[in-house]
Amino acid sequence: MTAARLTGSARRNLEMFSVLCGDSLMSKTVLVTTKCDLVSSETLERREAGMKSVCWNTMIVAGAKLLRFHGNSESAQNILEYILRRNTLLDDGGLQIQTELVNERKRVPETMAGSKLRYTLKQFYEMQKETERLEKKLAERGDGELQEQLVATQETMLVLQKQIRDLRIPFSRKLFRLFGFRECSINTCVLV
Repeated sequence: MTAARLTGSARRNLEMFSVLCGDSLMSKTVLVTTKCDLVSSETLERREAGMKSVCWNTMIVAGAKLLRFHGNSESAQNILEYILRRNTLLDDGGLQIQTELVNERKRVPETMAGSKLRYTLKQFYEMQKETERLEKKLAERGDGELQEQLVATQETMLVLQKQIRDLRIPFSRKLFRLFGFRECSINTCVLV
């Protein structure tokens, strides 16, 4: 564990993993720290405590276990044995995304993962918008390279807008859900 904190895409990936699995499967989740042999035990304890309180807190509270990999085959074998023992003892409730898509008949945009993805895309879009604003300002000064960057940024923004639009839940679907219908077509509606 050489990084002092989890940031950027690694943090988003962990959040998406948590949303895809859901709390019911966190008891089958094992968080493994690596490179434990490269830092002092005090540093390792401090960093783990920080990660537990900030990044991993909800996962650990929901039942995830934290183990350390010490860079040797004995440590790897212990981790694998723990995972195999733990996961054979626990009932498999299914992934959160499976439950939402199959049992609850939700569409991807209606799932927790879809909601998280939409939020992440919106954040990225806002960053692109700010980049566009700055590039426009600089391109007004006549720099040809900046003009090209501006065009590329604008193209990226159009793609993001389409992706965000595709993740929206249609109003009619929201309305049907509001009144307790799980699924509706032209001829039939199924109550939840």
